[in-house]
Amino acid sequence: MSPRTVILLLAILVTIVGVSGAFLWGLFVGVRAVLGVLLRLGLAIIILVILFALVIAWALKR
Repeated sequence: MSPRTVILLLAILVTIVGVSGAFLWGLFVGVRAVLGVLLRLGLAIIILVILFALVIAWALKR
């Protein structure tokens, strides 16, 4: 193989690895962001349910 072919193949390989790495990183960040939002929503819902239960218990106690 000529050096030119080797350099061309290396350039193609580096490009593919770089693009796939960027894609996977973007996917990971996106999944993390979605999970973070869902986790916050879940925590907010749990807190609201607890507050609602406390208000009902307080109202029934009166």
